Amino acid sequence: MKTIISSIALALTIGIGTISPPVHGHSAASAHSVSKQAPGYYRWTLGDFTITALSDGTFDLPVDQLLHGPKPGEVAAAFKRAFAKLPMEMSVNAFLIDTGSKLILIDAGGGKWYGPALGRVRESLIAAGYQPEQVNLVLLTHLHGDHSGGLLVDGKRAFPNAKVRAPKADFDYYLDPANRKAATDLEKVNFAAAETVSAAYRAAGRLAPFIGATEIAPGVRALPAPGHSPSHAVYMAESKGETLMLVGDLLHVPQIQFAHPEDSMAFDFDESEADTSRKTFLKEAAAHRYWIAGAHLPFPGIGHVRPESSGYVYVPAEYTANR
Repeated sequence: MKTIISSIALALTIGIGTISPPVHGHSAASAHSVSKQAPGYYRWTLGDFTITALSDGTFDLPVDQLLHGPKPGEVAAAFKRAFAKLPMEMSVNAFLIDTGSKLILIDAGGGKWYGPALGRVRESLIAAGYQPEQVNLVLLTHLHGDHSGGLLVDGKRAFPNAKVRAPKADFDYYLDPANRKAATDLEKVNFAAAETVSAAYRAAGRLAPFIGATEIAPGVRALPAPGHSPSHAVYMAESKGETLMLVGDLLHVPQIQFAHPEDSMAFDFDESEADTSRKTFLKEAAAHRYWIAGAHLPFPGIGHVRPESSGYVYVPAEYTANR
């Protein structure tokens, strides 16, 4: 397993899924050069709130080798049924909550830390009609580099007027020199990103860890959902009787983990805790018909879940023009 994760770290460094820059003018390659996606955003309403999903990009991940729990061949069969390919082209999503009085960004993408295929949150945010300087708060579900790395651009704060908040136990763990010294493979990237990002926002007086269940702003609260990281958080946004559960990395592989929430990823800090958190929040989301938004669900990463057999079924949101 360490060999697999080492290979992933190397591939990300050299650019799995690298998106080439556009080619301007007419040439023999122009037909191919226009095949790439535009900056990705998708907007919908939640009561009086406006929610915008922001794409940071995608990267390829051999999830059939990283999931713990499935029987041999089970992942490949599930992907075939879903008309999906392996390795999985995994989305990295962030979500912007416009409450009317505050602009709150949930996670910030990978920046430079996970290779050149990521790092597009700011571009997507601007395409959606906002400016980085308008963001008041950035709430991190956890400190892994594909969620925190986008807080910096060229070594400077990407959201200069924003306060950054995340669970304190994640800061305690990822800023501990002894833990960083012991880190291997991809975890080294997470430690480096956490340290660099934290230093920049702390120096500006804009870092504010929290502990446990916390009211962040009117209609937005954090709930502990540990397991994927020492103190991974889920954020709840509520307005006029509608609720959105922003689940971060509670799960990564919808083709498997909704039906089998007991299956964990090799990246989970504590697989037993991750299983418990995943089952607890999926049960609540299904029971109350909450919207859910996932950092690694296929973009735009929003939908609902409903119970089926011993697990759940993910129902992606239908497109709306917000009429």
